[in-house]
Amino acid sequence: MNKLFLYIVSLLFLFFFGCDLISEKEDKKDLTSLVAILVATNSNSANTNPPTNLSYTGSPFVFFRNAPISAKVPTAVGTIESCQTNVTMPTGISLSDSCTISGTATANKATTLYTITATNRYGTGSTTISIQVKDSLCGNGVIEGLEVCDDNNATNGDGCNNTCSGA
Repeated sequence: MNKLFLYIVSLLFLFFFGCDLISEKEDKKDLTSLVAILVATNSNSANTNPPTNLSYTGSPFVFFRNAPISAKVPTAVGTIESCQTNVTMPTGISLSDSCTISGTATANKATTLYTITATNRYGTGSTTISIQVKDSLCGNGVIEGLEVCDDNNATNGDGCNNTCSGA
């Protein structure tokens, strides 16, 4: 705690609970008032920042239809109390009150820009991300979505079948 805060607390304590030295009567001030003053005085005890510098690692995002995504957790300065987006998220994908993106996309969607806005009692902070939902493409040499293999062709019997679901 800083010295100024302790000094103010000491003065308030004496004011509210001190005795009147001339009449020697005890001063009966309201304890609730003292607590309210202490809370208001100690602004360092609470986070009073709006959620600024909101960001997601990995944008632009490409999600594959019917494949669960790993949760996309944002970073921000300040506490996030609620979250919203300017455009409806892809079907099956949700945006939580903490701005975490999760779920399983169930329909393809062209690349779309989403403005994500985090809010708390002190203000807001926003960022724009890109999300595309597409089918994985078996035979392109890249393991995508629910594929367990992809050997750059659609031939059965060569180590990966034509649906990229195994040998």
